[in-house]
Amino acid sequence: SVREAEALSTDRIVTTVVGGPGVLDPKRRRFVYAPRLPGWSSPGVLDALEESIGSQIRFDNDVALATVAESALGAARGRSNFAYLWIGSGVGLGLWLDGRMYRGATGSAGEVGFLPMGLATGMDNLHLAAVERRQGLIERNIGAAGIVRFARQSGVRHVTDVKALFDLARGGDALAARVMEQVERRLAHLIATVVALVDPGLIVLGGAIGRNLVTDSDSLVDELAHMTPLKPRLATAQFGDEAVVVGAITSALEDAQERIFTDRMSAIGLLV
Repeated sequence: SVREAEALSTDRIVTTVVGGPGVLDPKRRRFVYAPRLPGWSSPGVLDALEESIGSQIRFDNDVALATVAESALGAARGRSNFAYLWIGSGVGLGLWLDGRMYRGATGSAGEVGFLPMGLATGMDNLHLAAVERRQGLIERNIGAAGIVRFARQSGVRHVTDVKALFDLARGGDALAARVMEQVERRLAHLIATVVALVDPGLIVLGGAIGRNLVTDSDSLVDELAHMTPLKPRLATAQFGDEAVVVGAITSALEDAQERIFTDRMSAIGLLV
């Protein structure tokens, strides 16, 4: 209960898992690749978090934790290989390969928002500022701000967020529907890239935008067939806004069980 949780002292907390955007820089105790969260990239921010919480914490990327949730309890339960594609305000990828999370050499595996989309999107790379190129053309095209910008450029003038665009398309607005078709075709390019590189077998679509996309839409399926002969299964994530919390709880329970087991084995002399 909440009352019992409030009564816990820090010495009884076995592990604390915090999820958020970006990748941990352990040397400077800060997070990188998280431009939307002011202060998140400041040196020592992890120390400040630990001081505030009152115990040592383990940080993990939010998309990685959502991937853990889908693996343990969601759409990818029981699968050794899958990719979790998060599409919301940003775009991220969780890679679950051979039964565990794949993080890469520096923990940055899955930062697909930095992938170039190419000239096929109608954006001329030669006229993009260097800062814009570094933000990643994938994210600029299929992240929330990019979709709204594209909708307005296409003539859907009064759209302020992606939900409004979804509502218009589902309500029969032909122009909004064509915009969504183009978004799905752009998504197909990213999926084709992921499938060619890691062959995950299953792509789980999550995030506020990803969970609202139709996995068997004609535009998405046709574009995928045009882009690649590989045919991944597409599924909608079972967890929505709570995905990161569920993943954090799952990870924390695994950490706690391992910690308790190790401590008990050491106590009876079976571990040195």
